[in-house]
Amino acid sequence: MKSLPVLAYVVAGGVALSVFTGWQGYRAGNAACEAANAAALRDTQSDLFDLADRLSVTSARLVAEEAVQTVKSEGIEHEARNDFDPCRVPSDSSLQRLKRRWAVED
Repeated sequence: MKSLPVLAYVVAGGVALSVFTGWQGYRAGNAACEAANAAALRDTQSDLFDLADRLSVTSARLVAEEAVQTVKSEGIEHEARNDFDPCRVPSDSSLQRLKRRWAVED
């Protein structure tokens, strides 16, 4: 009979110890996962910022090239309007303006 309260104390102590160590393990694992996720988030954000910078540079380059192409096109169209000849027969050389516009070489 006297061993029953001792056994109850031992079991209660074992349960308390197991709950405490389980909680400590959960907290440690959760902290490790949070740290890993934070590091992955920083790396991903850094990569995204780098890509955004490259995209901005590429976009600016594209806008500049489009502006140059527009100026070329307007010049060639102006040249074609000034060189109007309704009796002209189309030939291979009549494609010179298009070739210049698109920078095509023979």
